[in-house]
Amino acid sequence: MVKRHEAFSHLAAEEKVKRLRELEDVRRKDLDKQKQALLEMQKSVEKEIAEAEEEIKETVDEVQQEAEQELQKHQGEREEDLEERLANAPKTPESVGKSYDAGPSTLYRTLERDINELNRLYEKTVWDERDQSLYREAKEHVDRAGQYHLRSDQLLGELSEAKGTLHRLQYRR
Repeated sequence: MVKRHEAFSHLAAEEKVKRLRELEDVRRKDLDKQKQALLEMQKSVEKEIAEAEEEIKETVDEVQQEAEQELQKHQGEREEDLEERLANAPKTPESVGKSYDAGPSTLYRTLERDINELNRLYEKTVWDERDQSLYREAKEHVDRAGQYHLRSDQLLGELSEAKGTLHRLQYRR
């Protein structure tokens, strides 16, 4: 009877060991699946971060190019306006050659007035509606680039969490 009891307890112990090994194998397979899923998630997050950074770079480049083009366009328009005003500006004496005959004080006042007019035209920064709309458009591009930047920060946070989970998983093994 004792031998029979020992045999049953030995069989029961072997059965328990067998079940524990099976459970351990199932747990290992589950952990491997989780590890693989985390690795895939890490790759996708890294890919999204790279895409977001590329979009940010492209957006910033586009905004810079548009701003440079608009600046050049406005400079050209202002230079043309200045040249037109200078061409239409009244001359003090009848001709330029006679302006020297008018005397140094008249010539000085004329030159001073013309210089002041030129300075006023160059320093004048009037924001017309087109300038304001261009400014708003550039601001929208910058805001959009900032949103991409925030999104890439969120993706980096997710990637960091995924890496931490992988490290914990590797530490358990």
